[in-house]
Amino acid sequence: MQADSAVLVATADAPTADTADVVDSVHRAVRAATRTDDHHCRTAWVLVTVRGTPLGVIPRAPLPLDRDDVTRRVREMSPGPRPRTSPVLTCRAPLSSATVVVATAVRRPGGLRACLESIAQLDHDDHDVVVVDNRPEAPAADALPDLVAGLPRVRVVREARPGVGAARNAGLAAATGRVVAFTDDDVRVDRGWLTALVQRLDSSPEVHAATGLVVPSELVTPAQQRYELHYGGAGAPRVLEAHDVRLRAGAGKWIDPRLRVRTPRGGAGVSSLTAYGVGAYGSGSSMAFRRDVLVALGGFDPALGTGTPSCGGEDLRVLVQVLYRGGTVAYEPRAVAHHRHRRSDRALREQVRGGGVGFTAMITSLVLQDPRHLLALGCTAPTAGLRKLAGARAATAAPPPADDDGAELHELARVEAEGLRAGPGAYLRSRRAARTAVGADAVESVTVATAAARGQEERR
Repeated sequence: MQADSAVLVATADAPTADTADVVDSVHRAVRAATRTDDHHCRTAWVLVTVRGTPLGVIPRAPLPLDRDDVTRRVREMSPGPRPRTSPVLTCRAPLSSATVVVATAVRRPGGLRACLESIAQLDHDDHDVVVVDNRPEAPAADALPDLVAGLPRVRVVREARPGVGAARNAGLAAATGRVVAFTDDDVRVDRGWLTALVQRLDSSPEVHAATGLVVPSELVTPAQQRYELHYGGAGAPRVLEAHDVRLRAGAGKWIDPRLRVRTPRGGAGVSSLTAYGVGAYGSGSSMAFRRDVLVALGGFDPALGTGTPSCGGEDLRVLVQVLYRGGTVAYEPRAVAHHRHRRSDRALREQVRGGGVGFTAMITSLVLQDPRHLLALGCTAPTAGLRKLAGARAATAAPPPADDDGAELHELARVEAEGLRAGPGAYLRSRRAARTAVGADAVESVTVATAAARGQEERR
């Protein structure tokens, strides 16, 4: 995807997998998106689904659409038969109750309102919403009351300690559902997002966490397009088929960190990724847990996450913990969330650097909690679990390319590598700050204890 002009973003949902139906749905979706296009887009990025199940992505279709071109692209999406839906999504049993947690510092009021409005349209009836106000103090002219006004089943709780990890723990303490789902204030979720996540968790007691597909909500700036091209799918093509992910094996003093994956079509095998690369299957902008499991894990590390020196990593750490405790992480692409990538080059560089800091901060947190991670890391360093480290180092060692896009990618690799190196020290600073916060340890213990107590009073 060359970053030269705004790209129209659309989702086309076809009634059947018939090629003609899919092509028609793409044309309808693009026409509908064009009516509100203020950027005079010349190309379109289209997520193609069949009754909510992702079929593929058309990354850059010239506008106006050419039917023959779209037909060719659609046929390339389905080289073989695939199930109409994940087997677990055909169940008819009542779904578990759920609480959706959105942590915010109210820096993006428009994004927060759009996020909450999308949650209000969810088709899962038995859910409530907890908005965690993560500002040190509310300003005199506070926008938050107006942002949540008129929205059903929304409660606001405060967590003054900075950081998404602490804020999500406050949301966990306030949750009343048997499932706790998390998203961010720069995300809009589809109507079936929560239902798909809860169904995967309800499908088997072995499934402790569920994650969903994250796609762009807009691609109007070169920075957004670069992020989508190089980072939108966690550095690889997006996974569009459901997967169950767990550790290959492990017990006692040694745990094999390699992942075993299974698909609804019966495919199974050992992934090239390790547990530390589980971010390829999901992130904090679209994930859900059994509440009792998350409480037993101790919630999120308050020294990790946006708003702390660690910059991130709180979501991946919990997913790694789920795997190391023997649980399965279920990736469900029907749970679609639309993320607004950073618009400016400066914000993109900050995000990429923060991702690097968060990754190695997360690794540091895990090692300090359980030294077995150090042994696992040492034995698997050449594999994809730490490919991020090696890739960033190699990219920065090479001379920068002469073309603008190549030079920008080289710069992003440089700042990511800078972040990876800074992560361990950032985590130690963040942990000291969390421990010296007034009442921090007491608040954390109350958070987990409160959530555990509520487990005895689950809504049915």
